Amino acid sequence: MRATDYRLDVATDASSADNTSWFGSQQLPALNFHSVDGHDIEQGNTTHQSAITAAGNTLSVYYNNYYTLFPNSTASAAVTTIENYATSHFGANANTRWLVLNEVAASTWNDTTSGDSYRTWLVDTITKLHTDGYNNIVLYSPRYLASKTYAATWKSIAQYAYIGLETYLDGKTVKDENFSLSKVQAYYQGYYNSWTSTTSGPGLDPSRLFAGEHFSINKYDPTFYWGANGTSGTDWQAAIEIRDIAIHNIPFGGFIGYAWGKDAQATGDDATDLAAQLSYERAYASTMVVQSEVPTWIGNSGTDNSWSNYLNWTGGLPSTTQNPYPLLALSNPTLPKQTTANLYNTIAANTTITLDGNQSVTHLGFDSPNSYTIAPGSGGSLTITGTAATLNVLSGSHFITAPLMIASATIANIAGSLTVSGGFSNAGVTFTKTGAGSMNISGTQTNTANSIFNANDGVTNFNSNVGGNLNLNANSTVNFGSAQNLRALTIASGKVVTAQKGGANTVRISTSWTINGKLDLNDNSAIFDYTSTSPLDSIRQLVLSGYNNGSWNGNDIMSTLAQPGQSTTKGAIGFAEASSLFSTFPAMYAGQNIDSTTIVMRYTTAGDANLSGNTDILDFNVLAANFGKTGMTWQKGDFDYDGTVNITDFNLLASSFGQSVPSTQPPAALFIRAEGTNAIVPLPNPAYAGVIGLALVGLAIRFSKKATRQN
Repeated sequence: MRATDYRLDVATDASSADNTSWFGSQQLPALNFHSVDGHDIEQGNTTHQSAITAAGNTLSVYYNNYYTLFPNSTASAAVTTIENYATSHFGANANTRWLVLNEVAASTWNDTTSGDSYRTWLVDTITKLHTDGYNNIVLYSPRYLASKTYAATWKSIAQYAYIGLETYLDGKTVKDENFSLSKVQAYYQGYYNSWTSTTSGPGLDPSRLFAGEHFSINKYDPTFYWGANGTSGTDWQAAIEIRDIAIHNIPFGGFIGYAWGKDAQATGDDATDLAAQLSYERAYASTMVVQSEVPTWIGNSGTDNSWSNYLNWTGGLPSTTQNPYPLLALSNPTLPKQTTANLYNTIAANTTITLDGNQSVTHLGFDSPNSYTIAPGSGGSLTITGTAATLNVLSGSHFITAPLMIASATIANIAGSLTVSGGFSNAGVTFTKTGAGSMNISGTQTNTANSIFNANDGVTNFNSNVGGNLNLNANSTVNFGSAQNLRALTIASGKVVTAQKGGANTVRISTSWTINGKLDLNDNSAIFDYTSTSPLDSIRQLVLSGYNNGSWNGNDIMSTLAQPGQSTTKGAIGFAEASSLFSTFPAMYAGQNIDSTTIVMRYTTAGDANLSGNTDILDFNVLAANFGKTGMTWQKGDFDYDGTVNITDFNLLASSFGQSVPSTQPPAALFIRAEGTNAIVPLPNPAYAGVIGLALVGLAIRFSKKATRQN
């Protein structure tokens, strides 16, 4: 079984009295980090099988003594020895695992007497292992053995095995080059070129070449060309990071690490030595080393779940402003910013990540059955900024409890669920929600001028007020769970915007609105502010056009319970002008700026002409004063909205005479203001809270002094 990412590490269990060779269950977890596609660890047995599998990784076979089998064993006998070892240590299906062989013996390869037979033996053993089902073999080889002379041999070996180049670059050399990415990368590029060249080398396919690195913690010796080689702990950590970055930038087919347990610098203090080893493992884990890897959360720091700790990320710290690798910031200030933060299926349980400071990325992605929560921690906000910014929730339910700020035009593909509860800010850009999933927004919202929210797919729930400047284009289902103050609202044909019952007291639209779908006030209320021609007639038509024999259909403004012309059981929508009735309006309207240029529309009893909440003699007087009037424009007393005040309206009034709206919940009203700047206080007056049920919708339209009044 092979890992999707060709990132392999030989890390065999080892221990010695002075801990200079030390790798076991304490060191394994940091190297066994969760990754998006999984990676492979080669050991000498299956002791840690369950832990490695639980992390989404694979365990494979390391055979150390391959170089000793020639010339005492034929190719066939050598294969038998290797397979017996693999089976005895890893079980009958050992051939389904990776097999790492150590190594091509350089002196024998170059020997003028036995070199030819040795090279033939290498080809034959690799071929036989492949025939026996080992389809994922890595054969270590010294980096300097690339040769055009033996190109045919190398190609025969590479047909069935990856070549693990021992491209070992020691820490002291890296330090002496001032941790320069360009110089370190040139080193690896040279060996890559020597093996892929067809003019001077064997011309191998790059996909068959694995870069190999040495991770031993060595004392300084000028003859060493591997490992820490006497550098300090901090310098060795920086060397690990810059080596990995350099290798990642070169299209090797994969990577293989070696000697994780060698610690010649051991102090003898177990805690000190263990902490040092773990820090180097985590530095390695935090850098992408093969090109198939993606920057992602791994939570591998061992100390916290802080976003700001770069060791928690493969690919380094995600930030549009900060260097991804702090230890390399001075020597490599131009390292590309890591502007993508992927929170993928690299966690085994629900996980909270703390910002601990302001963070900013261009691309934020979630894809995990376990939930991520991005929390403030010690404080801070998360900003999405940059060209072609994205916010993706490919699966799962995830949460942002820290403030989320949208500073650049952003496409949000929400296939799962995203809840933003720490506040949502739009800096005057376009935020477009796509995807069939749901986005839930609460907390303080701030939308500056020109802010646009395109709800194109799925469901969007606004559970806090958007704050007044937002232009909302509802091209899919939108629910208001609280009072809303919008700049503009457009509802696409066939789509529904719902003010949740018991949630929003008002839906206020200050500049423009286009309802090609349905605005369902769900027995709550709304405010329309405008500065041009009064929209009274068009709003009235929207309210009425959808109604057909007791049901609502088509494009309209509706309320769940309000049905025109029905009995008092269901109630009715009533209109009234205040010109001659202002003095008779009930006290609940006190302080609401209702005057002679106001029209109120309310869910109430059939025949309630003055919208007092009950049908009485005052309503009969209104009907009598207007009896016989006709015209397309609504008339006071036209309770069935047929354009004429007649006997039918009288019958409606008579049938509900003396009855009142159910008194289970407070009333609500839909206001339309002509001036556009006057403050509106939602109905009802607090003194009347609990008087009339959510069986109520009102429209109050204040005409501008120049507007034509409806009579």
